[in-house]
Amino acid sequence: MIDIVALCATIFGLTTTLGFGAMQLNAGLSAVGIFSTPSFSHIILLIVIAVGLAILSAISGVSKGIRYMSQGNLILAISLLLFILVAGPTVYILSSFTENVGYYLTHIIELSFRTFAYESTKEEWFTNWTITYWAWWISWAPFVGLFIAKISKGRTIREFVVCVLLVPTLFNIFWMTVFGNGAIWVDAQTGGILTNAAAETEKLLFLFLDQFPFALVTSLIALLVIAIFFITSANSGIFVINSIASQGKNTFPKWQTVLWGSLLALLSIGLLYSGGLQALQTMTVIIALPFAIIMILMVFCLLRGLMIDNAYFSRKLSESTVYWDGSHWQDCLKKIISVGTLDDFQRFLNQTVDPAFKELRQEFLRNGISVQIQVCNDSHQAYRELVVESGSLRNFIYGIRYRANDVSDTVVGSLSFPTITEEENYEPICYFADGRRGYSIKYMQKDELITDVLRQYERYVKMLATGKHDLYLSDKVHPKQGEKR
Repeated sequence: MIDIVALCATIFGLTTTLGFGAMQLNAGLSAVGIFSTPSFSHIILLIVIAVGLAILSAISGVSKGIRYMSQGNLILAISLLLFILVAGPTVYILSSFTENVGYYLTHIIELSFRTFAYESTKEEWFTNWTITYWAWWISWAPFVGLFIAKISKGRTIREFVVCVLLVPTLFNIFWMTVFGNGAIWVDAQTGGILTNAAAETEKLLFLFLDQFPFALVTSLIALLVIAIFFITSANSGIFVINSIASQGKNTFPKWQTVLWGSLLALLSIGLLYSGGLQALQTMTVIIALPFAIIMILMVFCLLRGLMIDNAYFSRKLSESTVYWDGSHWQDCLKKIISVGTLDDFQRFLNQTVDPAFKELRQEFLRNGISVQIQVCNDSHQAYRELVVESGSLRNFIYGIRYRANDVSDTVVGSLSFPTITEEENYEPICYFADGRRGYSIKYMQKDELITDVLRQYERYVKMLATGKHDLYLSDKVHPKQGEKR
């Protein structure tokens, strides 16, 4: 279902782009004198030529040439940008850029929630432009998302955010400032020449360029830029539509490419014929709504994926593996490929913990230190605690209880893990009087457990000796026995 909605969103997003692009090319060709007057037949011709070239590039293997053409087109677009910056009111544009960035950052929350609910006279503009472009961008989300995912593999999230969000946003603000504030300045200097032509948006760019030197050259460059963007967008769009329709495959039959390209051309022509710009806008808004809901769900999926990713790559080795020296590796392997039961936990207490704690207690007593061993054999809250009494200070406690974890369904009954048949894993973990999070000790032998207790006790004594932790160590409130931390 998600693939179907994404496919429809991509098709109509590209259809809208083809329609807008054809209308602008038609107006530009008329402006430079190639077409005598704009007409619908010219728009049909432009759509057919652009989609035809995109299909040919897709099925003939000249995509590398398309890539070079696209890169050259980017250079032309930036050159046109710099020309307007230099030939126009340079100081005014640069000053506007600084102020625009500041205004955007200052009002980003207000702008994000603005709906003009209290300014009814502006609601029509909000609907026809803000909502339309919002929907248009959403309809392009599957297309752009798949493309960016392909070129971003191996990048860190930080690199992705900087290169895909921050840098393009800054460049977009600069582009809008150069042409937008340049147009405001031109409109003020010419008595509203652009305002009077606002109803025909496809003509505004060429009318704007007419107010600068070398108008014919810049208009031809603008036409070339629009045409190449037009063709490359259709080419990439057909590839993405093929990929979505083929469940992610990268190779498709030629007839499928021809089918999707022809469908894009027919839809663009049909929508322009039935209602022109308004039909394109309406269809874009309609198709973007269901995908907007999917995008919201994908936000939660992304957050969950990132948390799982972080947990996976930040997971450290078990504390008890530090003591491995290879002498008991067969027993370690058996514990790795099996899950623990309550009986296993009780056996660990009886055979490993009790002997270790008894030896420790005898040695502590031999050195004049009072030690108690707390024992609970209740099957549901069994534990052991070695308590070293410290007078008025917090006692040292090294406790052991069990922790129950669910075993993944992909592991239970798997042929790769034939010994894992239980759905819950009970493993012994340690805990301390100060509430620190304990760790698994399931692989420890008696001597290893004694060493681990001494390591923790050495930390405790060092903290007492420094005198910096008296306020904390003087707290005599102990954790409840067997309490989970």
